[in-house]
Amino acid sequence: MLVPMFSDPRGAQQSLVEAVPASVGTNRGGWESVAPQQGPRHGSASKLFKTILGSACLTARWRGSAHVRRQHNSESDTVASSPMLVHSPGACNKPAACVRPSDTSAISEVASTAPEREEDRAPDCFSIQKIIQQWARMDRPQAIPVPPRKPAHPPLYVRAPGRVVAIGDLHGDWDQTIRSLKIAGVIDEDVHKSGDMHWTGGDTHLVQLGDVLDRGDDEMSILMLLVKLQEEASEAGGAVHLLSGNHEIMNVAGDFRCATEGAIVQLDKMCGKKVETKGCSLRDGVVLRTNLDQSSTAIYKRIGMYAPGGVLTKHVLSRNHTVLVVNDTCFVHGGLRLKHVTFGLDKMNMCVSAWMLQAPKETMPDMNEALHLAAGTSNSALWCRQWARENISQQERERGSLELQAILRGVSAEVGRPVNRMVMGHTVQTNGINSEFGELAWRIDVGVSRGIDGAAPEALQILHDKVSVLRGAQHRAELPFTRHVVGQKVPERDGFREKQRADSAEDMLAYLKELAIKLRALK
Repeated sequence: MLVPMFSDPRGAQQSLVEAVPASVGTNRGGWESVAPQQGPRHGSASKLFKTILGSACLTARWRGSAHVRRQHNSESDTVASSPMLVHSPGACNKPAACVRPSDTSAISEVASTAPEREEDRAPDCFSIQKIIQQWARMDRPQAIPVPPRKPAHPPLYVRAPGRVVAIGDLHGDWDQTIRSLKIAGVIDEDVHKSGDMHWTGGDTHLVQLGDVLDRGDDEMSILMLLVKLQEEASEAGGAVHLLSGNHEIMNVAGDFRCATEGAIVQLDKMCGKKVETKGCSLRDGVVLRTNLDQSSTAIYKRIGMYAPGGVLTKHVLSRNHTVLVVNDTCFVHGGLRLKHVTFGLDKMNMCVSAWMLQAPKETMPDMNEALHLAAGTSNSALWCRQWARENISQQERERGSLELQAILRGVSAEVGRPVNRMVMGHTVQTNGINSEFGELAWRIDVGVSRGIDGAAPEALQILHDKVSVLRGAQHRAELPFTRHVVGQKVPERDGFREKQRADSAEDMLAYLKELAIKLRALK
C-alpha cells in the first residue's frame, strides 16, 4: 500500500505533505451539505439520526487544473508513494479535487424540498426519512449520514472500567463484520438488518484495529454501522474506538488500487447526481494510483470524500487513533518500534489527525516526521510486521522480547501508568489469534474478510488483566468470494502473500525518490 507520500524528513527529498497549501482547510476544502426537512422518526433507527447533521444531496462543483496521468500498478499491499494533493508555488492555489463550500458560484442548485412523486425522485437523492427507512429494511445501510461531531484529535489514553474487546481487519466484508461483532458480544445475536442493530455491550470498550476499507464492497456500510455503534455505546457508558490502518491512509492519500469496483460504485451512488465533476482533475505530473478508468466521475467523488478535509475524512477518519492505550494495553494497526516512542505517540496521533483535517503545516511543525513514522515506510506504525511474524527462532524471540519491553516501558512513561502488552492487526495469522514474546505481543488479524482469507472471526478479550480469545462457530465464510479490485481480481490468499513479498520496501523507496525529483521539477 503506500503512503510514503512523505519522504524521510532527514533526507534530501521534499516531503509531499509540505506541498499542501496552508490555505487548505479554511475556506478552500471540504463539502457543503444542506440539511433537508427533518423526516419522521421511524422505528428503532431514529436514535442515530437524532444526532445526524442532515443528509441532503451533497452538492458542489469541482475545481482543479491540468490532467491526470494514469499509472497502472499492481494492487500489492506494500509501501509505496501515493501523493494526491500537491501545491506548486506559482500555480493555482486551489488544491486539486477539493470543493469550495464558501463559494456560492461553486454550489449546484439543491434539490427542491417540494413534494415529488417517488418515481420522479433521483434514486441517489435522499432525505432523512428515506435513509431511516433504508437502514430499517436493508441488510446494510445504503446512504451516508454525516456525523455532526466537531473534528477532534483522538486521545492516546482511555480508561475502561470493565471489559475490553478487540477485533482485527474487516476489509469491506459486511457478513464477517456482523459475525465479529456478535462474537465480541456487543450487538444482538438474532438480528442481521442494520436498522435493528443496537449496542448491547454496556460499558464494554470495543477496539477495531483499522483496515475497514478496501478489498470488499461493503466498506461504507461497515463504517457507518461503526459510527452508529459509537453513538449508542457512548450513551450506555461504553465506547467504540476505531484505529486507522494502512488502507485508511491509502485512501486519504489517493491510492485506490485496493478498492473494489462495488465499493466505488456504492460511494458514487451515495454521493448522488448533484455532485458535479466538470473540470475536475489533478495537477500535471501527479500520479493518481488507481486502476479505474479515470474518465469516470466516480473516481473524483471518491477523491473528494476521502481527501484530507473531505466529508468522510473530516468527520470520521480524522477521529481515528493511530495509537491507543486502553488501561494496560497498547493498540496499533501494524506495530511500534523504539523510534515511535522516542518521537511521542500522542504527538503522532495529533499530527496524523491534523493532516487528515488539512491543517496548515505551520500549526504542526512535526507533521512530516510524524507521517513518515506513522505510515511512511515498511517499518512505520501502520505497516510494521516485525512483531507479527510466525515461526521465529529462539534468538529472534529473545532479542524481540528485550526490544518490546523497552517499547512498553516507553509507552508506560508517556501515559503515566503500566502498559503490559501490545495488540496488533495488519498481518494475517493463519492459526488464529495468538501471542508471542512472552505474551507481550498479541496478533489478532485472522483474515476474516473474504477479500483476504474468509477465516472464522475471532476477538481478543481483556477483563481484569486476564486475556482470552473469543471464538464462535469455527467455520469459514462461504467461498469462493470473488471481489474485483478495480480492473483486477483480488488474488487468492497464497498469491496475495507472494505478491506482498515480491514488492520490496527498497523498490518503493526508489520510486519515492524518483517521484520527489519530478515534483521538484514542477516548481
